[in-house]
Amino acid sequence: TAELLKKFGWNCELIKIKSNNPLEKMFWSLTFGDWLAYKLAMAYGIDPTPVNLVEELKAQMKD
Repeated sequence: TAELLKKFGWNCELIKIKSNNPLEKMFWSLTFGDWLAYKLAMAYGIDPTPVNLVEELKAQMKD
């Protein structure tokens, strides 16, 4: 995946997670991804709180 991104001119950094526990690696990756998305949204002046897709899913589940 990193090679494909680089082919299209995107910078890519790989982050090595220091754990042998697969569950811990998964949780850390998800948490880091959420934190990164939040920080990037704030840096670009975008409100990261509305999650339209989740709200639509909740509405569909009510019916």
